[in-house]
Amino acid sequence: SKAPGFTLCHVGSLANRDVTAFLEGLKIFTEEGSDNRKDVRIRFIGNRHDSLMETAERLGLNGWVSAEAPRNYEETQEIMTESSACLLIEADGENVFFPSKFVDYVQTGRPVLALTPKGSTVSEVLATSGGGLAVAAGSPIQIARALQRFYAAWKDGLLDRQFDSHSLISLYDEKKVLSDYISIISKLQRIQAA
Repeated sequence: SKAPGFTLCHVGSLANRDVTAFLEGLKIFTEEGSDNRKDVRIRFIGNRHDSLMETAERLGLNGWVSAEAPRNYEETQEIMTESSACLLIEADGENVFFPSKFVDYVQTGRPVLALTPKGSTVSEVLATSGGGLAVAAGSPIQIARALQRFYAAWKDGLLDRQFDSHSLISLYDEKKVLSDYISIISKLQRIQAA
């Protein structure tokens, strides 16, 4: 069952991640709506981040943002599944890596809002295969626009249709990963043999 209202969920550590631009984007987004977007909730689940809540308080976002203690894997997956969408904030310089958290998000089928460095793997996947939106991690305006797009689609009952991430599951299916891995190994063996 879905949580009431529009709920965006971030799971995991915010270490080496600047959440200020996201909160500034959220502030712009909440101020644009005539109803101040009171049905919007942003849940950060993981180790409590005092600076996150301090910044939220300074921006007057306490009513929208919560920081919650870590849960076990099953509980966390359930919370993500019940959310309207999942929030991914990539650390600077992480664009070479592919965060396992993204795969966790995709397994829930929820749309993903990714704040990423330019040209990251995640932004390429979302641009080519759908499943969500990727925006510049440091741009409050871009973040506000992405929140607006998700929120408008949610209001119209079209969020899942427009940004469904179920289609991405096949990219990370165990059989697919294993066959890609075997293919890489056999290519390396041929190169060594040559």
